[in-house]
This record gives sequence, structure tokens and C-alpha cells, in this order.
Amino acid sequence: VNYSGFDCRSELQAPYEAVLARLQARHYLSIKRFSGRAFTRHKIGHSIGLREGELFTLEELQRIVSQRRGLTVNPGDVESLFRRHKNDVGLLPRDRLKLILELLV
Repeated sequence: VNYSGFDCRSELQAPYEAVLARLQARHYLSIKRFSGRAFTRHKIGHSIGLREGELFTLEELQRIVSQRRGLTVNPGDVESLFRRHKNDVGLLPRDRLKLILELLV
């Protein structure tokens, strides 16, 4: 369900939620709700096979960016983004990698 711009009158909320619960129980293994940007980051991470909690070096980021089709990026830009988003031990957390890839698209 796309909730962008969605508004439900208060008297219809409970019946609507009941219908969604029945649909979920019958047709889905799970449901996740994302904002638009969070959904994009999730899809990017899934498309490159990221696992929760992974950390990346600059070299790994450069390799991932180079493997993305249709993405031509100046290596200096990749390094600058890495420096800006790395953690205290000099590694890039998974959520930051997804953000960088989203910024580069």
C-alpha cells in the first residue's frame, strides 16, 4: 500500500486495518513500511547483497560503485563521500553506504 498522501477518516481506520490484517494473513509472509527514501535505500542495499551490520572500507565502496551499471562517478567524489560518512574507526556503516549510493544515482 502506498501511503503517500493517504488520509483515512478516523471512523474508517479500524475497518481498514482489519482488511489489511486479513490480506496480510492470507497473502503475505511479512509487511514492511518505509518512507520513500527509506524504501529506495532498502532496495539499493538488497540489489547489491548487503547484510545488516556490515562495514565497508573505501576500497570496497569504490568496487561497489564501479560495479553499478550506468553509474559513472569521479573517484574523488566517492572518496569525499566516504570521508564524510565514515564512522570513528574509518569504516562505512551499511546505512551510510546505501545513502551514498542513493546520492550517486
